[in-house]
Amino acid sequence: RCLVDYFRRYDPFDDGQTLGLEERIHLSLDENGRYQLQGYIDRLVRAGPGVYEVHDFKTSSSLPSDTDLRKDRQLTLYQMAVQKRFGDARDIRLVWHYLAFDQKLTSERTPEEIEQHRRQTIGLIDTIEETKAFPPKESALCRWCEYRDICPVQKHLVKVEALPENEYLKEDGMRLVDR
Repeated sequence: RCLVDYFRRYDPFDDGQTLGLEERIHLSLDENGRYQLQGYIDRLVRAGPGVYEVHDFKTSSSLPSDTDLRKDRQLTLYQMAVQKRFGDARDIRLVWHYLAFDQKLTSERTPEEIEQHRRQTIGLIDTIEETKAFPPKESALCRWCEYRDICPVQKHLVKVEALPENEYLKEDGMRLVDR
């Protein structure tokens, strides 16, 4: 339904020149190249001379507020990469397509907001690099994680899932729960 709604709304897709789909970007956050990022823009569009749009497609079950959009680091970093790649970029629009709602949300960043995101991202990188302990944090995403078999919170579930039917009842954890 989401794809059909999207197609019907935007057909014939003449909103500008698509420069790339899943367009790889590389960005250095500092002049020395210590803080570097890579990402992929879902769709990059030249909407007119010097006007670029960074499109991102979301399947979220909720719509963000304008405040939430302003805090979005991902598209702000993409904007920085587009500015560096295209010297003629004078206007860059950030566009989110919330497919479940058939909604298109647009935002732009001031130079001050871009600089704030840049500094915050550098700070976040420093924090991550200085961190020595990474305690597990369980969430709804755990079931899709590739590291469940070594995760202190999930590895027992992986082990139990691999057991033949009713064998899990003999596990120490099951006996403890039964007790």
